[in-house]
Amino acid sequence: MNNKSPVMSTLDYLRITEPKLVSTRIHQPESSEIQRLEFIIQDLKSKMTIVEMDEYNAHKTAVASAADIEAARIAMIKAMNENKDKPSI
Repeated sequence: MNNKSPVMSTLDYLRITEPKLVSTRIHQPESSEIQRLEFIIQDLKSKMTIVEMDEYNAHKTAVASAADIEAARIAMIKAMNENKDKPSI
């Protein structure tokens, strides 16, 4: 059985790293981790293609509609209801 995990794209790494940077700036403003995360973000952006940059910019400026927010809320409630009878880890 082959259980390969999907390969993450540069965009995926950016979506993970940017919130970490924001959190670190808030909770540890004197940390050297800030410089490291800033370097990682700049490095990732420098390696992105034009198509990836367009997708990244569209993601950064996207505004969720009321229907999207409601659909996400309903999906979360459904997932929570499906998992409520399962034992916690």
